[in-house]
Amino acid sequence: MPQGTVGKRGSSWYFAHRIDQPSTGLRRQKWQGGFATKVEAERALRASLTQLETGTWVEPSKLRYIDYVEKMWLPALTLQVESSTHESYARNMRVHVLPAIGGIRMQKLTPNHLNDLYRKLLDQPEPIPGPKNRRHPAQVYAIIEQRRAEDWSYAAIAAELRSNVPGAKTITKDAVARIVARSKERGTEDERTLGIRTVRYIHTIISKSLKDAAKLGLLNQNVAANASPPRAPKTRPERKLWTGEQTRLFLEWCRATDHQHADAFTFVATSGDRRGANLGLRWRDIDFKDGAAKLILSVTSVAHQIVVKPYGKTGNIHEIVLDPMTLAMLTARRVLPRFDGDIHTCESIDPNCEQMGEHDRDLVFSRPDGNYLHPERFSKEFQRAQIRYNAEHPDEVIPVIGLHGLRHGWATLALEAGIPMKVVQDRLNHSSERITADIYTHVRRPLQSDAAHRVADLLIPNPAYYQAPNQKAEPSHAPRWTNG
Repeated sequence: MPQGTVGKRGSSWYFAHRIDQPSTGLRRQKWQGGFATKVEAERALRASLTQLETGTWVEPSKLRYIDYVEKMWLPALTLQVESSTHESYARNMRVHVLPAIGGIRMQKLTPNHLNDLYRKLLDQPEPIPGPKNRRHPAQVYAIIEQRRAEDWSYAAIAAELRSNVPGAKTITKDAVARIVARSKERGTEDERTLGIRTVRYIHTIISKSLKDAAKLGLLNQNVAANASPPRAPKTRPERKLWTGEQTRLFLEWCRATDHQHADAFTFVATSGDRRGANLGLRWRDIDFKDGAAKLILSVTSVAHQIVVKPYGKTGNIHEIVLDPMTLAMLTARRVLPRFDGDIHTCESIDPNCEQMGEHDRDLVFSRPDGNYLHPERFSKEFQRAQIRYNAEHPDEVIPVIGLHGLRHGWATLALEAGIPMKVVQDRLNHSSERITADIYTHVRRPLQSDAAHRVADLLIPNPAYYQAPNQKAEPSHAPRWTNG
């Protein structure tokens, strides 16, 4: 084993030792300085020599973290995770991580670099990336913003756009109104700080990348393991939920106003399943005789593009029982005129066939052309419908919730109705009953309280028996209970 030396240069200490390279027959020296004391330099020397002896030492490289992530890690990751997960990892790396630490060499990366990044993400505002999926040329949005500031009408703006902007020949005043409304929904803030959960998620991504780098021999260890991400909140954030009455009133309003997604919103609320599974439901997946539906496909979006994949993480089919009212709604929808004038059928058609036309997807809920609804736009339509509902019912305003809130609402109402936790877990397709119980603690506590009262009523027929000694209890012929 090679020997090393420790010395002092200026005000700091350093160590040096020889490195033999059997493959080339050459010898070189490893030198590292900057230690505050001799003891620290000696400790680092021993660690370096141990790495040489055990074969865990990695040749210093000029490979930067950004080059590793973009050219090695992310391409290899496509075979390991779902496409939506890969897109999330890549987006967080591009937006939050690489601008801050991407230029650092892999072997120079330390836990302090990561801790500084986490503090910055929590404390310092950063720009929000602009939307990438705009349907019109950028000039359209600039003109609309300018003309609205000058109090132009929607019709006048649309006329100017059709006359002067290539690619905007078909834009209408309604399209201009929608663009203005969406800009108000996004708000005017262009900066934000991230929450603790998001920063912890970013830490998970970084740790995964460095763990894989260590497996490839590019690092001695995963330095993220020694970093200190922010502590997780002790309690889950309080969710906005609707009562059963609020859900019923909203769904009735959707049907009364002939909302294009009235049936879809109803099915999401009564199925208790996720958005993607509901949007992937086909007529041939529904057994009207037995009153059940098989959830086989899931529709999601990756980089704003629709992706259809097998249901769930494992791809296993999940079957749910449908209530009579939902079955009646689906039966009525089933006989609506089809896009080509025919009737909805349940004939077997391969959804993956490249020759299949858009009208043959056999979807229960679809776009007017029979194709898949875009999940993100579907969720936005749900929130816009709530805003319209509240505008028409100022005395009965409901909290604006996300589409996933309908799933939480189903589970909450089921548990409050006394449905066993195991049944709710099976309906939600959670992997374990513990997950369901952890998510719905806000329901579990009131249920425990109710159970405590019911059992106590059976054991203690008269609470007056436990009045304080200086209080006079009402006369009773029942035996008095005493302590001991």
